[in-house]
Amino acid sequence: MKLLILTLVLLPLCAHSQVTKCKYDVNEVDSFTGLRIIETKFFKIGDTEKRDISIQAAARKVDSTYFLFITGLPGQCISDHDTQVSFKTVTGEIYSLKHIGEVECGKTIYVGGASAQTTPTIYLKVDKQEIRQLAMSMIRITDGQTYTNVVLPLPIIFKQLFDCADSAPIARKK
Repeated sequence: MKLLILTLVLLPLCAHSQVTKCKYDVNEVDSFTGLRIIETKFFKIGDTEKRDISIQAAARKVDSTYFLFITGLPGQCISDHDTQVSFKTVTGEIYSLKHIGEVECGKTIYVGGASAQTTPTIYLKVDKQEIRQLAMSMIRITDGQTYTNVVLPLPIIFKQLFDCADSAPIARKK
């Protein structure tokens, strides 16, 4: 029985082991400001309720300020006026943050004669301690008139993401 319980507890952690590998796009000390900048690679955090789109996230740490980047919604424009991300905890509480970036609708890129639409990125400034403690079951991305629900299979996904930002190896000056 203990083995069964242990297996059920560890199974979701194994399914999302890419979070614990802690890969980085940026890990440097800015030579002008002296601030340490860490940005994790994007990884899948969940799927939309219809399971037709995968949503990805990355963490960014600039000295002691934390940001969460969310991307994966093609064809949806985001702006600092309308775009908001709400996090629903497993206990039903709602925690909401507004996009702090500019208006972005993605870009059309051309590769080998074919075009593809890039997806816009939502930028959120977060309270690391608060978001780490929340066990979340779902997020809702709202753009003013429509919304997209994202199911999170692992309630502590953002805690692991910010643990990666905090555990980055010492960076060299840029």
